[in-house]
Amino acid sequence: MFSANENVLLRQHKKRIVALVEETIPEDCLDLGVQVMVMEVKCQAPGCVPLETVILIVFPKVTNPADGNFLLPGLPQSNGGNFKTKILMPMANVTKDDVLDALPPQFMGGRRSIPKLALQARDVMLGQITQLFDDKESRKLMAEYLQQQLQEFVKRDCEEPVWGQEYESTTRSSASLVDETTQLSLGTTDGSITK
Repeated sequence: MFSANENVLLRQHKKRIVALVEETIPEDCLDLGVQVMVMEVKCQAPGCVPLETVILIVFPKVTNPADGNFLLPGLPQSNGGNFKTKILMPMANVTKDDVLDALPPQFMGGRRSIPKLALQARDVMLGQITQLFDDKESRKLMAEYLQQQLQEFVKRDCEEPVWGQEYESTTRSSASLVDETTQLSLGTTDGSITK
């Protein structure tokens, strides 16, 4: 439950972000009825940021748009569909750069791309590994283990395993990496636990 002041602040942030998104949409598209909605949601999924900003852009169906079949050329959702994106932070922290990074280049100034998203995911993963392990050998073993898990993810057509568990048929070397990483994290390389 939010207090009256918190609701006022959330509404101000929502209006600010809507305005930032609308700046990336041509005026003639907005005149045709494009609607921008912004909401802050709590993520309950494991590993998720606690609060994220969701942007939903609703495009009207237009029979003969001036530039082909789409209001925004190259964006299939821009003729009678919805475009949804997320910014993995609360609305209060969202900047213009965050909005531009969340929108693809079909939006004016949009910078979202697979390489950019991949770098962000990589940086998060490497940051976690660095925080968890002080020594390079443990970091290397963890990276090799994660590499194997990502390969299995691709092999399984991007189906996720049960949260917190390995894929059902992991390879023997995967289990070996887990054992080695566990031993290193406990401070030994011979399998004994230090006290």
